[in-house]
Amino acid sequence: MTMLLLDWHIIAMFLRAQCMAGLLSDNKVNTSSLLITFSDSSWNDDMDNCQSTGAFFTFYMGGIVDHSSNFPDPIALSSAESKYIQASIVCIATAHLRMFLNELEG
Repeated sequence: MTMLLLDWHIIAMFLRAQCMAGLLSDNKVNTSSLLITFSDSSWNDDMDNCQSTGAFFTFYMGGIVDHSSNFPDPIALSSAESKYIQASIVCIATAHLRMFLNELEG
C-alpha cells in the first residue's frame, strides 16, 4: 500500500471514530444544509524532507465536495504548530467554499 493510500485509510478510520469532531459552518441562505470540514495533521511525518503532512475533507449535504492532502509550505517546529497551520488552511478552504455556495444559492 502506498503512503498516500495509507494516509487516506488512517484519516478515514479517524473520521469514523471522531464523527462529531470538526469545523461546522451553517449556510446562511439555507439553514437545513450544513457545510462540515474535518482535518488532521502530523508533525515531521515525511521522512524524506522532514515536513508535516495535513489533510482535510469537506462535506456538504452528506457528500464530499472538497478534499486535500498536502505538505504545508511553512516548516512546523512542533506538533501544535503543525495543527495550527493545517487549521488555517482548512479555514481558508471552508470560507472560499462557503462564499461559492452563497453565490450559487443567492
